[in-house]
Amino acid sequence: MWSHAVTGTRLVITLHEDPGIARRAQLAQDISALVRSHRPESLLVVLEDAAESSAALSAVLRAQRDLGMPMTVRAASVAVRRMLEMNGNDGLIVQARTGAAEDTAFTTAV
Repeated sequence: MWSHAVTGTRLVITLHEDPGIARRAQLAQDISALVRSHRPESLLVVLEDAAESSAALSAVLRAQRDLGMPMTVRAASVAVRRMLEMNGNDGLIVQARTGAAEDTAFTTAV
């Protein structure tokens, strides 16, 4: 469902598939737990095409609110990016491309 990688002070979480309504709360908790255990300076969440669902968006937004730290999200779909931008708190940065998202996540942390 998801994977993660730590590179220096960056945490990258990749969502590979739709968690579905039944698993969205657990996904939000998993994201929060990863951040708390790794204590990154920057956080990037990559939504692969199959993960661009309302349940995944809900989980990402809940985790961002709970963590209270800047988060960059990479989503290919314009509609998904708009939903994130409309519903995210300050500190949520939405990008269309992974390279731009990685650059933004790193710049935000510095």
